[in-house]
Amino acid sequence: MKNQMVSKTLALLLFGFASVAWSTEAPLQFSSEGVNWLKNKPRGVERPCRELLVEATSAIEALSQNYWPMGAEHLTVGEEVEGYVPKSLGRMGAAGIVHDRLAQIYGPDQVSLSLEKSNASSLFDRYRIDYSVRDESGLEHLKTISILGDPSLPDKEGLVDLEINSAVMNTSQDVADFDAVVASLVSAGFNSDSVYGGLHLHFGFEDFRSTEVATLLLMFDSFHTELEGLLAVSPQRKRYGQRLTPEFVDRLHAVAKVYTHGQKERSGWILRLARDERISRERNHALNILNLGPDKIGTIEFRMPNSTVDAQSRAALRQFLKAFVLAVRNKDEKVLAQGIQAEKSQQALPLRRLFETLNLNFDQFKETLSKNL
Repeated sequence: MKNQMVSKTLALLLFGFASVAWSTEAPLQFSSEGVNWLKNKPRGVERPCRELLVEATSAIEALSQNYWPMGAEHLTVGEEVEGYVPKSLGRMGAAGIVHDRLAQIYGPDQVSLSLEKSNASSLFDRYRIDYSVRDESGLEHLKTISILGDPSLPDKEGLVDLEINSAVMNTSQDVADFDAVVASLVSAGFNSDSVYGGLHLHFGFEDFRSTEVATLLLMFDSFHTELEGLLAVSPQRKRYGQRLTPEFVDRLHAVAKVYTHGQKERSGWILRLARDERISRERNHALNILNLGPDKIGTIEFRMPNSTVDAQSRAALRQFLKAFVLAVRNKDEKVLAQGIQAEKSQQALPLRRLFETLNLNFDQFKETLSKNL
């Protein structure tokens, strides 16, 4: 019942965006029956969401010609790994290890360690390890890896909770650097907590459109349950990677309607939603959109997985989620068609089918996770 409610409100969300949020050169075509039903529907009665989705789908296709971005060839990636280090090492000692490992890679003159004290917006001191790298053209880029505490982890005797945040990763070398840093910490006693700790993966999401965000929400929710089982997400972690609630989607729709009605604004509703303190707790959805916006870190965040220091597991998850986000950003017709078909049939989107469409090996993905998670 809950899933049906979510699907209904998501379908209404898509339909509502298409019908009120934008103006296009060519008017969108909806069936008069559907429009009249929405205007005159009895109070408390919902039209079957599948019918709405069929209409919304054609509207999205029309909208996308004018409002979907040109696509993306590349996505920046970020990771957060939560766990514990021995109290004798502490966060400062962990930051020193990160500094020394990067100094081995790039030279001591290219790496610095600094401390940002806790303040009103941060509960913990934050250790910044800044380092400079050069790209293939010789341009220099400043990168930052951070060490800080994590209030979501319970106290454990003899241990200190720790969260390590990667730099914004643009290249395979960035990923290799972060893996090397995590491996050095593991050698010093860093251990991910797979019961309470989480692995958060961020993907850069700029110049977005509401249709993209709605599609990501809808499609991710359609395979949420299967992915959650495949990842063996702990009961304690599920509170930080929840499914979308009908209430949240209703508020998404309401905010969108308030802030975009009669305007050509195509992403501002998400930014205003992110500033709405009444629903800030909704960041605990498995797919968190509240980091979007130029005044925030500008990412889509996947919060579902248990924490792990295993490089292969993190790489497998990164590869799948990155491919999924890129497919939506580039409006991959085969991928979107699967999401639409799943909604029409009122069934979940099978991960195996999605992997095949993304040209990924589902069996290898499962084997990697089963061995290391």
